Order: sequence, then C-alpha cells, then structure tokens
Amino acid sequence: RSNATSIVDSTPGTTADAKITLMEVHGLGPCKIFDTAGMDELGVLGAKKRQKSVKILHQSDIICLIKRPTLSKQIDYLDSLADGYAKWLQKYEKQSFSSLQESVLFNCQTEAMILQQAKLKKKRVLEVINDESLQEQILKISKNKIQCNLQLVDAHDLAKIIKEASNFKNLAEKQILPTKFLANKKPNDSVLLIIPLDLQSPKLRLLKPQSQAIEALLSTKQTVICFQLDLQKARSGQIEEFMALEDVVKRNNVKLVITDSQAMDVAGKLEGVNLTTFSVMQMHLLLGKELFEYTNASLMKLEKMKSKDNIKILISEACQHDRITENCEDIGTKQIPQLLKKIFPKNNLDIEYSFGKDDAKMDNNYDLVIHCGGCMISAQQMKSRVGGFKEKGIPVVSYGGFLSFTRSGEK
Repeated sequence: RSNATSIVDSTPGTTADAKITLMEVHGLGPCKIFDTAGMDELGVLGAKKRQKSVKILHQSDIICLIKRPTLSKQIDYLDSLADGYAKWLQKYEKQSFSSLQESVLFNCQTEAMILQQAKLKKKRVLEVINDESLQEQILKISKNKIQCNLQLVDAHDLAKIIKEASNFKNLAEKQILPTKFLANKKPNDSVLLIIPLDLQSPKLRLLKPQSQAIEALLSTKQTVICFQLDLQKARSGQIEEFMALEDVVKRNNVKLVITDSQAMDVAGKLEGVNLTTFSVMQMHLLLGKELFEYTNASLMKLEKMKSKDNIKILISEACQHDRITENCEDIGTKQIPQLLKKIFPKNNLDIEYSFGKDDAKMDNNYDLVIHCGGCMISAQQMKSRVGGFKEKGIPVVSYGGFLSFTRSGEK
C-alpha cells in the first residue's frame, strides 16, 4: 500500500484544495494525480472549489469521478428516463424540493456538468462507485465504470484499472524531434545546439529543453555539439563570432541546428542545414500533431493583421524567471515587443503580458497570442492553454515559430 498523501475522511469539506501527488505507474511512466475538493458543497466557497476542480479537469487526461452508490442509482434512473436527464431537469427545475431532494438534484447537476466538460474537452472518464458495504476490493462493471470499497483498494490495483481505462501510450514513445530530421545519418554527421548564456541563464545547469534535446539525441546515437554564442558580439557586427559558428558547422558535418529562439537572426544565416529552435521543439513535444500544426498555421495570419487599426497581443510565458532587462535583451519583454513594433509600424498596438502558470488572461479577446515553449508546465497544461485559445479562434504562435518566421521568413 502506498504512503498516504492526503487527509481523507467522510466529513464533508475535509479536502479544501487540490492535493497533487506524483507517482510512477508501470507501463505509463510518471503520472500526476490530483485529489480535488468535493463538488457537492453549496455556497460561495463550494463554487470556488468547483471552479478549481473544473480547471484541473481541463489539465488532466483521465477523470476519476467518485460517487456514492445511492447517488449513482438516482442518476442512472434519471438517465434511463425516456426524455433524458437534461429534459427532466428542465421540467422539474422550478419545482419545490425538500433539503434532501435539493442535495440530490444539486449532485445530479454537478455530475452532469463534469461529464459535459469532460466530453467537450475529449477527456476519458472512469466512474468509481465507492460502496463501503462491499467486502470485495473491486467489482468491475464495465471498462469505464467500477464499484469498489475505496478503503480496501490498494493504490496499485486502482492504478492498473486507470491504466486500462486510459489506453495511453508510454511516455518513452514520444518523439522530441521529428524522425525525418535524424534519418539517413552518416557516421560523421552531427547535431549542433546553439546556447547563448547571459545574466538570466541559470547557473550549474542547462534549461530543460536543452537537457532534453541532449538526452534524446544521445539516446539515438547522435553526435551532439554545443556552441555558446555571444549574441551581443554577433549582432554588433563582429564577424568573427559568426565565422566561428560557421566553422563549427562545416568542420563537424552539422546536418541539424537547434538554437535558442532569440538567436534566430544569427542562426538563420547558416546555409545547408536543417534549422529549428528549442521553443518549437518543446511545442512539438507537448502539443501533439493537431495543436502543433495550429500554431504553425497561425503564423500565416500575421500579414492579414496589418490591415487592422488596433491590434491586441498577449505575450505569455509559463515561468517566473528574473527578467534583468537593464543588462540583457529579455526575449519576452524586449525583443519580441520591439520586433512587433517593426512589423506593425502603422498600427495601434496593445501588448499585454502573462507570466506564470495561471490561465486567467485566457478570458480576454486577443488578435494574437505569442507563447513560450512551455518547459515549466506539463503537456496537459499546454494543451489546455493552446486548445482554449483555439476554441476562441485566437491564433497562437510559439516564440521560436514567431522569431523564425519574422527574422528568417518561411525558410
């Protein structure tokens, strides 16, 4: 049995906020498990708890909906009615109920809302009927519905059921880079990583996408070369800096270059190599094919935006790093805004910023969102962000995609 990570009790309101637990599920890899507050609490506080739980639902792959057997029977009965639950609710919502009936009705409404949100966001739902009268650990009703006594269930057994219901691919099957860039490798070929270091760079470690790229490339027997590019020298006209970079490419048979997004104006001048950025690579890893292609297609809308008088743009980063703008050219607060003013010189630009993991600014109506690679948030959080903007019809581009397109064109 696993160690207890949450205080669990039958007393209503015990769980006031979401508890997050990290665990390794064999065959799935590392998993993040959210234990949310109950969804059936009335009042203002109850509404806040439900709002937080729904936000977590959007950031999850599978939803374990735990309910009491009495409520399950009542909802099953309502679902079996000829005119369906939704019509039943419309018919009786104006009737007077006892406090017990109101509680049952509220629970029915809450569950309907959860299932509706899960269906809208294409989430898998595992219904768990917690029956404390059961002596057996688990009674499987169907692939996505079980009845059990949670006090008797081992975490390992429940994890096995979640794995079966989820049908996810193992994390190891995900590709950080499209295989076409690494195919037909010759013995002397290599991959070059351009990594500028400035005052904002962390000490004694590389950034997450840089470390991930090195591990992924080494695991496929690629020769990896790292080059520390001095952007200030390269941009100030000191040709020696670019010549040194070009020399590394030629001497080491470099076929693929992965660069920091802010160095695209320099790296884009290299010839005869495939070129991408850590930001684009990270987006490709986190978003999946459909949403990643949406970010690429969004680049084509930049030209049309020039015809608008007023343009509202959100620059969003998922981290809270120290932005030392006096001593270095911060990519989000200096470089991209300066470039936007050059692209849209005759337009009235309204640029907003969002830093951190909060999605609060998603409610605003933007003409364009420029987002970092998202190395500080999970794939589920990134999909929730980009997917939410897509639902509103708001174009989203990555830092790397935007800087590549505007500084190097479609190349």
